[in-house]
Amino acid sequence: MNSSNELLTYLRTKLGQADATSSKQLRKQILAFVDSSARYLIIQIQYMRNVMIGTPSPDMNPVGRLVEFYGETMGLEAPVYAYLGESYYSTGAFIYYKKYGQRLGTEYFIVSADLADPAVFWVLSAHEIAHCWLSRKDLVDQICNDNPLITDKTNADQVESHVEEALCDVIATRFAGPAYPRAFASKLWVHLTEEYANRHPLYSFRLECMAQALDDSRFYDEAGSIREMMDEYKMRPWKDEVISWSLDRLLDLTTKMPPVTSAKTGRSCYDFNQYWDMICEASPASDPAIMKRASDSLLSQLEG
Repeated sequence: MNSSNELLTYLRTKLGQADATSSKQLRKQILAFVDSSARYLIIQIQYMRNVMIGTPSPDMNPVGRLVEFYGETMGLEAPVYAYLGESYYSTGAFIYYKKYGQRLGTEYFIVSADLADPAVFWVLSAHEIAHCWLSRKDLVDQICNDNPLITDKTNADQVESHVEEALCDVIATRFAGPAYPRAFASKLWVHLTEEYANRHPLYSFRLECMAQALDDSRFYDEAGSIREMMDEYKMRPWKDEVISWSLDRLLDLTTKMPPVTSAKTGRSCYDFNQYWDMICEASPASDPAIMKRASDSLLSQLEG
């Protein structure tokens, strides 16, 4: 893989710098950087092995077709590799820049969807593609720079992480419409009253972000249903979130994302919303059967 060779060449250069310096402290810092970067490379290689093992051929990778479609629609210029793994996440060459400030010339992205999920939940991969898209933008920095409350690095890291997660939720909702928050709430409903203090914002804040994005797209009924659910679950007020001040900026900076009603987003987004309409309108007893039928139809479309 070109990116692996590129990084190895760069790390050899850093090792040469470590050998050449007379400063023990600098040498130690360089070696620590090389060691950490090499460990990340091994992790990335493992992810790529997962892609290769999990997708014997393009024809047998329907989630890959969906993620590729999302990537192209959002304007990603680098290849996106997708597979079914243990959860939803994204990684790739941007990890090196985020952790160590090293921007690789050979860009790539890897997206995992949850192996245990029916296909109707794969709309959640729009959030992961949004992480990839943001890796080449400065939107997170723009929002974080507006915050006068950041007092130290720990606080700054938390704010940055929360802003990016919420921003991905808004982008995914603008892009995929009501299907995204419906899949999000259906997958995580048993956890919605839990609170995460580190990487992720409060669920109530994330859902309010989605609801306001739906309001912007005139999905008023769907946005109202989200807020009714939040009230029913007695979730913690979204304004308690540490980045609640950022909500307007999250919405303002994503208004140019291709909306679900745009022809550019194609059939896939409409189909996800159509099937989630069916699922949400179904009685609890028939819900599993409808979800299976919807997922089977999506698979046929993606494999066709």
